[in-house]
Amino acid sequence: MSSAVRSPLHRHAATLSPSSSGRNPARAGLTAVLVAALLGGYGTAAVAVGVGDEPVDLQAPASVGGSGATGSVSVPVTPGATGSVPLNVSGLTPGARLPNPDDAASPVTGSAATGDEFRYSVDIAAGSRFVRFDLDSIGDGADLDLNIFLDRPGEESVMWDSQSSASDERVDIPEAPAGSYQVVINTFEGASDFTLTTYVVPSGSGSGTFTATPSTLAGTAGSTANIGLSWASLSWADLPAGTPYLGVVEYGDTGVRTVLTVAPGAVGPGGPGGPVDPGGPTDPDDPDDPGVPPLEVATNQSPPTITGTPEVGRTLRARAGEWDPAQLDFAYRWQADGVDIPGATGVRYRVTDAAAGATITLVVTATADGFSPALAVSSGVQVLAASEVTLTLNRREASVGRTITARIRVLSGDTAQTGAVVVSVDNRDYTVQLGRGGRARFTLPDLKAGTHRVSASWAGTATVAGDESPTARLRLR
Repeated sequence: MSSAVRSPLHRHAATLSPSSSGRNPARAGLTAVLVAALLGGYGTAAVAVGVGDEPVDLQAPASVGGSGATGSVSVPVTPGATGSVPLNVSGLTPGARLPNPDDAASPVTGSAATGDEFRYSVDIAAGSRFVRFDLDSIGDGADLDLNIFLDRPGEESVMWDSQSSASDERVDIPEAPAGSYQVVINTFEGASDFTLTTYVVPSGSGSGTFTATPSTLAGTAGSTANIGLSWASLSWADLPAGTPYLGVVEYGDTGVRTVLTVAPGAVGPGGPGGPVDPGGPTDPDDPDDPGVPPLEVATNQSPPTITGTPEVGRTLRARAGEWDPAQLDFAYRWQADGVDIPGATGVRYRVTDAAAGATITLVVTATADGFSPALAVSSGVQVLAASEVTLTLNRREASVGRTITARIRVLSGDTAQTGAVVVSVDNRDYTVQLGRGGRARFTLPDLKAGTHRVSASWAGTATVAGDESPTARLRLR
């Protein structure tokens, strides 16, 4: 439920640390503050802001953007320490515009003029991973301020604010505590309609599908890796025009997160989430200037795939997936555990020893004249280390009745393997267990005169590929 009340504008004074009292210099300066007196009028409030000197655990962009029902973006991530970093995704969640309490059918939340104040109540459920309040002055005709209060009985109340010189304001609250939030909008100057849109991203899945690839980043301290955020099956059929979806990826327990915004329309020339070029003349005073047409956006309808056997020494092949439109140019980047593989930018990639045990993904960038670049990321495939099975006979030629022994060894690089090998003698199979050093010995059964074929095979493990030895020929007379 929400309600709006008009009242004369009162500015509150606050002592901030670091200093940002009064009007914040930039929209990004969102301040979480503790206040001693709230909701009963604006007096003077002491504000405490924690600023730590802890080392950075991980660096990642605070926000990225994309568009369309299906798509993906690549996100650069730089861990501050070596180790595994789980990528936890929540969402996607569409924005919900607060209705106009005076006219439920109105497309705007309210109409503001200098000195007006509006108050709304928004209930946030427990378990929310991320909450956003977006205030938009239609046409940028008014300078609006946004203040959010949470009164917690028995505890100090909490306030978040965004009071820049811009017309629009935004407050983001990660891991928002449950409660009834009081939203206060002040009109510093000017007049315009406005909308207030809330995004509440709960823990876990939301609309459509939202995934991070890889699901766990094998991070190296100071080394930047690219992860892929992919989404599919989004619909805007029942949403107000232009409403985006929001999702969040959190990087383990580092406290760092990236917010993904997925819009229904085209993205700008600066990439997904950048400003959209609306077209129009480049020189409005030149009547002969035809203007620059807006960029269109390519849509990935089926994600890229990797074909081939993911083993050291084998070749993988890239498939770009299905796109709209069909006539696009594609560039490829192969990644191991989210990190670009040097020189691996072609349709084919021959797996090297360095990739053994890694998860290989394919990043595809689609381009065309008149289109913004679009990214899509494949699912990952794990590379198995190569193995080698060797088999030697103590004799290649002998008389019938002589003892013939096969010696088998299984290695992966310099590492001896364990388990069972299957020795094939003509069309009969015999199972032998590997011993120390990955070795086994097998005495062939009695055989008739003639030429016989002997080989050995090993099935492999979850991380090492199996192999089969070359066939040895035995001649008995």
